[in-house]
Amino acid sequence: MDEAAILSMRRGKYYVGVEFIFEALMTKPDLLPDAFAQKYIQAFAPALNEVRQTEWKGVSPVSDDGEVYYTPRAQEVVREAAKLAEHYRRGTMTPAPASPRTATESEAPKARQSTSPIAPPE
Repeated sequence: MDEAAILSMRRGKYYVGVEFIFEALMTKPDLLPDAFAQKYIQAFAPALNEVRQTEWKGVSPVSDDGEVYYTPRAQEVVREAAKLAEHYRRGTMTPAPASPRTATESEAPKARQSTSPIAPPE
């Protein structure tokens, strides 16, 4: 999360969305399990380029004290990752093989409008 926040601040965004988490993991593969990084970093490289090209262009929230905001979707991703990590640590589940694929139009998540005056849409 620190790396994602640093990326966001370098771009003057001051929010952490899933795009910054993804970019942090892609540009710092040492944050990932070795087997995953070796197998998937190259496969996900085109997605990283797309994320960078389609970056949100709106006005970012800025607090007086320089606080970085975390979007609801980014918070949910972190919660889910923590749950999965705990299950793996306990040995209550086995890793499923991941296969990168592009979602079809019908599978793609619909755009959401943010109702918060300080949180940009993801």
